[in-house]
Amino acid sequence: MKTWSSALVALAMAAACATAPTPAARGDRLMAQMKAAMGGPALDRQSTFHGKGTAQRGGKTVSYELWGDMRGFRSASLQTVDGRMFGGGFDGETAWGLGPDGSVRANASPDAIANARSGTYLSVAGYFFPDRFPATFTYRGRQSVDGRDYDQVEAMLAGGAWPVLLWLDPQTHVLKRLSATQGKDRFDATLDHYRTIDGVQVAFHSAHYDNDLLEDQTLTLYEYAPVPADRFSPPK
Repeated sequence: MKTWSSALVALAMAAACATAPTPAARGDRLMAQMKAAMGGPALDRQSTFHGKGTAQRGGKTVSYELWGDMRGFRSASLQTVDGRMFGGGFDGETAWGLGPDGSVRANASPDAIANARSGTYLSVAGYFFPDRFPATFTYRGRQSVDGRDYDQVEAMLAGGAWPVLLWLDPQTHVLKRLSATQGKDRFDATLDHYRTIDGVQVAFHSAHYDNDLLEDQTLTLYEYAPVPADRFSPPK
């Protein structure tokens, strides 16, 4: 009898080991569940987007405008504070920045491109489209913050500079938080006030923490609409 019991226990353990998902397999599954919860086929139908909003940063009100290309891997954003405009973007080949004094800086070095790819990956929500933007997804476990549980998935874009951690609601699979670390710099964001735009769940409010400095952002407009190609290029 003991021999049979030992054999059954060993068989059960072997079956459990054989069927237990790897962190990569679980990461892939959670990302698929997130996409289904936040738009599914509706996400696949979109190409480019345009958004406007306001932000509170350091006691000042900032207006911002953003554009993204979810197929061509391009993005741009402009911000205005105290009458001065600044921002930056990536046109797929060159990373660029616009200073408050009107100066334009363009950089196509490997490091600049890797950083721009990672930033644009977040801007265009490239994690919804692993066929367009190849990346690895690794499940990092369950984490509790402020009394709420999250499933954490680490996304690492091929050719990117740093991984991003996506925090998903365990019940709804909706994306609730983002975080990333690059050297000594850290970025954290909470996402809420979701609205349905053309079948896609879009967060209209986010609280961004760059090295613990808060920028509270609220969208006033978000639309899936055509964007001229030169919008993503450095200003002339």
